[in-house]
Amino acid sequence: MIPLSHRLKRYLRCAASLALRRGLIAAALAIPLAARAQSPVLAPTLVSDQPVDVRAGRLDYDAERRLIIGREGVVAHHAGQLLRADYMEVNTETGDVLAQGNVFLARGDGSEWRGQRLIYNLRTRKGDFGEFEFRRAPYIVHARESEQVSPRLVRLRGVAVTTCDQPAPREYEIRAVEASIRDQRYIEARHAVVWLGGVPIFYLPHYSRDLQSEGRWDIEPGYTSRLGPLLMIAYNYPFNDTNTFRGATQLNLYANSGIGAEQRFGWNRPDNLWRGEARAFFIPDQRPFRNDAERAEREALLDSDNRYRLRLRHRQALSPADTVYGDFSFLSDPWVAKDFFRGEYREQPIPQNRIVFQHTAPEYTVSLLLEKRLNDFYEAVDRLPEVRLAVPPLALADTGLYYENRTAAARLERLFPKSSPRADYSALRLDTAHLVSYPGRYFGFLSLAPRAGWRGTYYSKTLAPPATTTNLVTRVGEDGVETTTTETVTTQDEEGAALRNIFEAGFDASFKAFRALDEGETAWGRGLRHVAEPYARHTWIPEPNRTPERLLQFDETDQLDEVHQVRLGLRNKLQTRRGGRDVHDLVDADVSTRYRIVRPEGENELGALDALIRLRPSPRFALDLDGSLDLYGEGIQTLNSRVVLLAEDRSKWNVEYRYRADDRNLLISDLTLWPRARWSFGLQHRYDLDESRLEEHGYWIQRRHACIAWSVGVSHEPAKKDGESDDFRAWLRLWLLAFPGSSLDLGG
Repeated sequence: MIPLSHRLKRYLRCAASLALRRGLIAAALAIPLAARAQSPVLAPTLVSDQPVDVRAGRLDYDAERRLIIGREGVVAHHAGQLLRADYMEVNTETGDVLAQGNVFLARGDGSEWRGQRLIYNLRTRKGDFGEFEFRRAPYIVHARESEQVSPRLVRLRGVAVTTCDQPAPREYEIRAVEASIRDQRYIEARHAVVWLGGVPIFYLPHYSRDLQSEGRWDIEPGYTSRLGPLLMIAYNYPFNDTNTFRGATQLNLYANSGIGAEQRFGWNRPDNLWRGEARAFFIPDQRPFRNDAERAEREALLDSDNRYRLRLRHRQALSPADTVYGDFSFLSDPWVAKDFFRGEYREQPIPQNRIVFQHTAPEYTVSLLLEKRLNDFYEAVDRLPEVRLAVPPLALADTGLYYENRTAAARLERLFPKSSPRADYSALRLDTAHLVSYPGRYFGFLSLAPRAGWRGTYYSKTLAPPATTTNLVTRVGEDGVETTTTETVTTQDEEGAALRNIFEAGFDASFKAFRALDEGETAWGRGLRHVAEPYARHTWIPEPNRTPERLLQFDETDQLDEVHQVRLGLRNKLQTRRGGRDVHDLVDADVSTRYRIVRPEGENELGALDALIRLRPSPRFALDLDGSLDLYGEGIQTLNSRVVLLAEDRSKWNVEYRYRADDRNLLISDLTLWPRARWSFGLQHRYDLDESRLEEHGYWIQRRHACIAWSVGVSHEPAKKDGESDDFRAWLRLWLLAFPGSSLDLGG
């Protein structure tokens, strides 16, 4: 082009500005690839008087052809579109655009087009994209040729649909000779072929996909000793564009048990104000009994081969102060979750059926609990309903006194399994506890808080004192010889209503001692300080007028009895500063015991030595320990410890030790190596130290590719008793990294 004078350039800039204000170019705001897709938007009609912004390293105007010509990184915005290219010509009269070199077109609906050459009309939204790449996160559509025949429809040839952001050959794609994209969202193709790497693996006569949908297939083959070879097929789908409501339909094919089906619905607001799920599982089980031992155990309760599980959970914040939560499970038998949902069974062997409403205020908390047994083969306590009020310590004017309260009113019913000989019972119970304390600081270091309180519990039914009857019973043996024995029978009749009174007095005393061990930088942070806090908590509760043996038993409230003791303890902390002025506890160790001033007959003055220890010396190491040690030679009573080691590459080793005297002595190890690398590995072990027996061990290996991942795993549980069989489990999972893999519960 012939160089222009400064005056001519000024004139052309004014003319271009006038043309731009007349608004003959349509564009949209650029939307990042990872942004959430929105609802389908019909192409708007170009409005001629909308403003337009065109910027470039060099910008010229050809008045004769009415062309705006941009070079060197041209960017155009107008009326819902964004267009970028190395070179661009825009006809201000017709709306035609010619863009060349690194062409990028984005629209407000979330779609993106990439290519090297674009012939396009901004007014009609028709054009020829040539060879291009269309993106609608997480999908990418490649085409050899394309033509936008209307604002809503694009014809494609030589098509490949994938989630892999990589040049060909791609790890995974669906290829078709011809396809179409409607509303920048819906793609349809005929005679499509699924390719994994360079290998065709599946043919689809008709392929359609909502590029905005997060729907996906989960297909997981596996094996368990109980269920045999199995195949789980689940299709996950959203009900709306924001994925607030979603569903999944699953078919489970078990070689031993037959065909089962599960339907799931889930809901979750983006702001997490409410969330929940509903699940329904059913299977006509062809093998409910694995062996004769199971038949003897289960046959009485398994009166049908039709097995099912219904589950509903919901949590909702009605306001910043009000929350409601519900969890319900209805089962065909006590073993259906163990057989088909093993992971969930381990977390909650006996399901709860309850709905809770809670209102939280600074001065109090009120809750309403409805709890109802839905499965009559479990023991449970129904609460229909239970209302609770909790008042935290509140200052009483300027008196220095603090008042706190806990009150609960409930209709309670204790229910036993239908196979139990015990009879159910029920009662109304009103329980209220009031406590007044007077905390203060004395001698400049001693914190002392004397307290006094009363707890009254009203029962609509109570029990009479136990009555013992001795009878002579004569029996005749098979040999005809008579024998007379003495039998003692203890009975206890119900009584009417009563009020149990419990009075309490005591004090809390403590003081803190500090010592700075280091003021400079250390390996753990800036400075090092030791804090020691000895404390004592004295409690005196005289014997109540109603002792536990004369009360119907529902929970720990009914077990309260005489107490006169002092808990003595020492809390040690090792502190440093991290992240500026934040104080961080490297070590927090609380060790205490109780001295019984009044003790039950046969018990010692000193209780167990209790310890609660928490170590956090670095972000990559954590130790938690709690336990109790008998001080009279019986040794450790309980010990639970957990150590977590975290490497820089996110490898993690979790070791747990669980011990309870005469009950369990388990060592549990869970190791995950290189979870972010291409290859990662994991192993899990449960070992019974008392019996020197491996309870369970499992291993898995995972491979991450550019856009696909797969994993293989096995686990084994050796038989616990003679006559039982070992349990084996194995699985294979394959998923797209664009959709995080879901782990289906194999059961068994």
